[in-house]
Amino acid sequence: MNILKIIETLSPIEREVLPFIKNGIELKELTRDSNKKDVEVMRALQWLENKKAVKINSATRDVLELGSNGKMYVKEGLPEKRFLKGLKGKMTLEDIRKAAKLDNDEVRVCLGLLKSKYAITILGGVVEATAESSNVLKKGFSEEEFLKKLPKDIGTLNDEENSMMKRLFKRKNVVCKNVAKLKYAELTGLGKKLVRETKNMKIDLTERLTPKMLKDGSWEDTTFRRYDETTKVPKFFG
Repeated sequence: MNILKIIETLSPIEREVLPFIKNGIELKELTRDSNKKDVEVMRALQWLENKKAVKINSATRDVLELGSNGKMYVKEGLPEKRFLKGLKGKMTLEDIRKAAKLDNDEVRVCLGLLKSKYAITILGGVVEATAESSNVLKKGFSEEEFLKKLPKDIGTLNDEENSMMKRLFKRKNVVCKNVAKLKYAELTGLGKKLVRETKNMKIDLTERLTPKMLKDGSWEDTTFRRYDETTKVPKFFG
């Protein structure tokens, strides 16, 4: 089967996932990048593997995942960001804790972190933001972006990510390490050709023949998705 005919057999989900596949990409990363559900991505990979366009590999790895607090921080922001946003003028620690909706442990962590960034001053139990605080907020917090990318295979972390992981491990229930069986996708030679050929191609294929098409004859001018008769399907016995 030539490349054009193979392209004509691709289902919509295969065409949507294919551009995001790069060698060694893990299923969770592919799910996030393509903005699809796990089951949709896995189905697309299996169909592409049947076409010999993709090879699916499995491996057991140490995975860094979000803890209970980590999940909350992804939604609401890191405590240090909320601390700075809640700090208006001169405030006591208790006032800041209430305004930013933090617990005592989080407040203690924030004090150390924000003092090290020269974002706050503390005098007589009163906290005040420095001129640098606005720059700190504008720059953002790299740990927050890192948390949004989890789960991740620990073996794939770069030096900066490893440093962030160690810092986050010191905080309560932000991240945790689990052993997981991961699935990785790898493009074959055919898969790479499909990515190149479909990159700028407009593909408009109809998925099914309807009674209306048969009745009005519109099926004659319709381009249908090609079905691969060699694909394995469940056997039924009468």
